[in-house]
Amino acid sequence: MTINHMTLGVAYEQQGKYVEAVEAHEKGIALGGALAFSTAFISHAYGSSGQPEKAWDKLRELQEIAKTRYVPTLAFVIVYEGLREKELAIESLNRACENRETNLVLIKVWPHFDYLRDDPRFQEVERRVGLGS
Repeated sequence: MTINHMTLGVAYEQQGKYVEAVEAHEKGIALGGALAFSTAFISHAYGSSGQPEKAWDKLRELQEIAKTRYVPTLAFVIVYEGLREKELAIESLNRACENRETNLVLIKVWPHFDYLRDDPRFQEVERRVGLGS
């Protein structure tokens, strides 16, 4: 996925344009981009748009990808956040922190974590990563 398609997909989702968000992420995948995060972003868009069955399908797809390729745990956090599965999201977030995943530096700014921000456990991970006070 090119950064352009990822950025466009995220922007569309923030505007509530879920169909366009999914299309942008899928186009990025078709161009040979980062499969794990783009699949997670598609799932998040489906979950946020009230289509949990499609979001769960994408989660299963991501789990299949993880059988043969590295998938950052943070990608699963994004999926669970979109599905509003807070406990699974926080559990995965803590695992990502234990794994010292480099993308954790983005949790402060990526909108995919908005549903988790007020949770003290999320704030603790921010502190552990060096992003909180």
